[in-house]
Amino acid sequence: MAEIKIDDLLVEVALRLSGHREANDMVAQAVTEYVQRLQHQELISFLTDPMPISDVEAIAHPTGE
Repeated sequence: MAEIKIDDLLVEVALRLSGHREANDMVAQAVTEYVQRLQHQELISFLTDPMPISDVEAIAHPTGE
């Protein structure tokens, strides 16, 4: 894939904190966790956003009654 430029100090600190020996492993874990966090936020948003009244009515009266 594409090469990514990341601040060297940030990489050093992240490697030390993560316990990984290789930057590629640390970046892979970081990206995985980032995607999981975004998916979690998307799910929370989906579950907490109110449903439009027209959708509620359509569910309550599926045949248009």
